Amino acid sequence: MKKIIALLLTVLLITATLTACGGGGSNHALVGTWEWEILANYEWTFNADGTGTRGTAIDNNDFEWETDGDGLTVSFVGGIGDLGVQHERWTYEVSGNTLTVTSRVTGETFSYIRAR
Repeated sequence: MKKIIALLLTVLLITATLTACGGGGSNHALVGTWEWEILANYEWTFNADGTGTRGTAIDNNDFEWETDGDGLTVSFVGGIGDLGVQHERWTYEVSGNTLTVTSRVTGETFSYIRAR
């Protein structure tokens, strides 16, 4: 019985550690679709499995995402000119139904409204 409890605690600890280290997760605040407050047909969609899409219905890009504290890394395969993987690094904050992202490179800030 003690071995079973120890095993269950180990699995629980590993799961909690992996969840805290980033990635998606169905309860993550980013999961869902967010519309740009300036142009409603431009969206970010963050899936619970750490994948997503960004753009409009006729021009969008698939990506993988992960978080670390208030940091968000978005990775696009192909990137600019198919040079491999392009990584974008942002800080982010979710407040109510508003997502605010700020580029760690340029300092530009964008706000999005939760659509679904």
